[in-house]
Amino acid sequence: MGESSIRLEKYKRLEKVFEFTQYFVVVLGLLIIQLPLPMEINKTGVYIVSFFVISLAFFWHRLLPQKYSGLNKNFIETLAGIISIAVIVNLTGGE
Repeated sequence: MGESSIRLEKYKRLEKVFEFTQYFVVVLGLLIIQLPLPMEINKTGVYIVSFFVISLAFFWHRLLPQKYSGLNKNFIETLAGIISIAVIVNLTGGE
């Protein structure tokens, strides 16, 4: 087994961990907004953004061919994550 195949296996494992972390964070966020919070939250908007994030993660990690992995894929995924966080903060009354 060559060094490049070991690196590829580590990368695949790390990508799978990142995918499941995204699912966990979204589900945890959906559970948290069900709590009685002192502020008004636009739950419909949060559900829409959560659906977008879950759909993107599924498409990104399961349906997109492995040949598109790399810096461009990571950049786009990070950009989508930052935009999602900004929208969630805006919908939940953050500044």
